[in-house]
Amino acid sequence: MVGEIPLFHNEWTLDEWIGDPAALAIGRAWVAGDPPPSLVLVGAYGTGKTSLAVTLLQERCRRETRPPERCFFITAADLLDHLRVRERAASDLLATVKTVDLLALDDLGAELGSPTPPLEIVCLEDRVGERTVQRLIDRDAYQIVALHGPNLRLAGGVGPR
Repeated sequence: MVGEIPLFHNEWTLDEWIGDPAALAIGRAWVAGDPPPSLVLVGAYGTGKTSLAVTLLQERCRRETRPPERCFFITAADLLDHLRVRERAASDLLATVKTVDLLALDDLGAELGSPTPPLEIVCLEDRVGERTVQRLIDRDAYQIVALHGPNLRLAGGVGPR
């Protein structure tokens, strides 16, 4: 795995994941897919979006493929911070983001409520390329997976059983 997986998500599997059964079924199909379509996980706070995204990424990266898939996890806020202020680090990070096989971009949209204004699409295209931006905004390029259910954080936690 190329990216930093949050420690509390380390080595989760789909067999251990607690959450929406319909989302889990879509996730299992995504892991088996070749190549996998892009997924956008949506749902209320605490429904397991991040834990499912990390678990799916890990499951794909554990598959025995030749060559092995390179996977990366980053929050949208961290990516935007790098794009805004860290020129050299941003170059290294963008090279990784543009070349990994699978990217989990967590909390995309959450940065819209932050005090720092989001980057303009034109600026983002300059940094990551038109193809990457189109994959983010083209509704035909991804499948929306809605997670339903209670706040798992309040109901005993998300993650493995």
